[in-house]
Amino acid sequence: MDKAADRSTGVSENDPGISAPQGIQPMSPEERFDSKTLSDKINGKAELYLSTGFVELITQRFRGKDDASAWFEVFVYNMGTPSGAFAVFSTQRRRGADTLELTRNAYATANAVFFTTNHFYVELIGATAGPDGLSLLTDFAEHYVAQNKVNNEVQEETLDPQQFFPGQGLIPDSLVLIGQDAFGFDRFDQVYTARYDGAEEETTLFVSKRSAPAEADHLAGAYRDFLIQFGGSLVDVSTDSIGEKAMVLDILDAFEVIFSKGPYLAGVHMAENKEVALQLALQLDRHLDSIADRKPIKE
Repeated sequence: MDKAADRSTGVSENDPGISAPQGIQPMSPEERFDSKTLSDKINGKAELYLSTGFVELITQRFRGKDDASAWFEVFVYNMGTPSGAFAVFSTQRRRGADTLELTRNAYATANAVFFTTNHFYVELIGATAGPDGLSLLTDFAEHYVAQNKVNNEVQEETLDPQQFFPGQGLIPDSLVLIGQDAFGFDRFDQVYTARYDGAEEETTLFVSKRSAPAEADHLAGAYRDFLIQFGGSLVDVSTDSIGEKAMVLDILDAFEVIFSKGPYLAGVHMAENKEVALQLALQLDRHLDSIADRKPIKE
């Protein structure tokens, strides 16, 4: 058995427990892992969770009552905040997977279901692939989400990070939240990225909402200096085509655009084509201008 203490199932704000709907029964007792024992269960992946607010992991195995071979394991990660749950969900999201209308963030593969609800990131991993097994996982997921909403007082994330990015060209389900050390810069945290489709390449845009405009402006300068330290060089570009505060750097045969707009630090990351980078940066600059006039969204 994994190194964890068994506890009785319960549901509360910080202790979701795991309960099953009719037709599904437990195969094993519930097990729990804290920050000291997490690597015992997910060796090699623990650092991602530990760096993004991890509180506790609860796991348990279940099976269908009519088919003992249709078993699966449930992983419930308490990440402390909805943004922490989204960070681990988005970082590990599999490209091309089928989106589920289960929660705002949910998708399925041939033998698994992944989703967030409140500050929990949940994985359901089946022993075998196929429609029958996936149906079992979906039933369990719907039951879990309903129970979590009834028994947990923590509200869902009210901030939709997609609002930060222009809609034109945005690749669906490409949003990622990098909790720490974004792009290798140790002062870059809580950075949202999104990929944009182009004629010849995909390009990544990024936005991070800071505590105040002064912080966003200062961090933009610090990131510029970080890139210059590692071989980047500033490119002279007309502010009419890119925005008053934008900085463009040529680094490793790619182009980085950095700017601040009110409390937002934003830009384009490692674009192959300079003109594409400038065009997308200007599009992002204008979009952030437009959302600055909207009613503030509770975070």
